[in-house]
Amino acid sequence: MQLLALLIICLPCLHAASLFPTKYFREYAPNVLYARNTYLPNTGYDACAPINDNAYIPVLTARGIKCTGIWCVDGHFGCPNRTKDCYNMNYIIDVSHSNNDCNLQIAGNVIMAYGNWVSTLGPLSWQNVREEKIKVYGSIFNEAVRNVMNCSPGCSFSDETPIMYYLYQLKIDSITTLALVVTITVTYLVIAICLLCTACMWYRRVRRLQTYYTAESDDTSIDYV
Repeated sequence: MQLLALLIICLPCLHAASLFPTKYFREYAPNVLYARNTYLPNTGYDACAPINDNAYIPVLTARGIKCTGIWCVDGHFGCPNRTKDCYNMNYIIDVSHSNNDCNLQIAGNVIMAYGNWVSTLGPLSWQNVREEKIKVYGSIFNEAVRNVMNCSPGCSFSDETPIMYYLYQLKIDSITTLALVVTITVTYLVIAICLLCTACMWYRRVRRLQTYYTAESDDTSIDYV
């Protein structure tokens, strides 16, 4: 009975774990899952300017940003018939996952991303969503965090230091790898400290021997005289 209860509790966790990383992340290169040229701050657009689904594509069109990725529909952004096999506007820091009360509907927090990939992020925890988005969006994710905080002064945002971004920049893509790196680093530090202590000990011994032989030499000289 206890085993059955444990299985019932663990099954949702196991199911969620099987969804991460998403199948689209495994199948496609990160740059295929979004259109980098649609990140408006990179074009000089005000990162704090309000934006929504209806305004985003007209802004892209007005700034001469064309759809060139593999998910374009007849050379255009947008999804006819409300399908997801195309580019959708995606909130980089999204409302449904992240824990904050900031204004997320700003130009510095939206980008065109593959609709099917975005939909597979839905069942995941924010920790997993954040980790996958960091790997896909790269430095843009970190910029979006700064934009959200800067454009909503005083808002509560739990990801002020998106540590996984920096780890990913160092090619550290999981907590397990981080633990391994820390262990190796600490081991080398311990070895270095031991070597330093040994060197200091031998130095003191050599100094004592030098002092001893110097004293012996002085005593011999006095006896000789």
